[in-house]
Amino acid sequence: MKKILQKRLIKIVKWVVIVLILFKVTFYLLGRLDMKNTIKRNSGIEISYFFKVMENKTFHYPGAFDSDYTWVFKLKVSEKDIKKISEQIENSKFYNAKDDYSNSIYDSLTTYNLKGYWVLDKNVYEFYQAVEQWKEITTIQIDRLERTIEVNLTHL
Repeated sequence: MKKILQKRLIKIVKWVVIVLILFKVTFYLLGRLDMKNTIKRNSGIEISYFFKVMENKTFHYPGAFDSDYTWVFKLKVSEKDIKKISEQIENSKFYNAKDDYSNSIYDSLTTYNLKGYWVLDKNVYEFYQAVEQWKEITTIQIDRLERTIEVNLTHL
């Protein structure tokens, strides 16, 4: 009798461990997918699923009118991926455009229905978002030498 209970208990513990591992893996993958989709949705740049998460922080602002927050994450990508990302950025419309605010690029972004434009400053690509998105402000910096992507998303 004792042996049967012991076997059942071991079987239950195994299933509990399997379920916990599945939940952990699911949340891990969903978090990565959310980072990938945030970059795609806000800048139009496609990245692979293979990256290392170096930083992932969310800051909430208690007492705000609605659920305001800032999400900051930093990713490390492979050499191959940084080349693909660089190609996408350098082939994007208004790449390396300089806005002197007299002939605003932002009007053109609206005309072409673009999310923003990229500028290369030394070895860092910087994403300048179209001003229409005041509810969700996103800054993205991609360092070609360090192979990092740093995203700062503020939801107001």
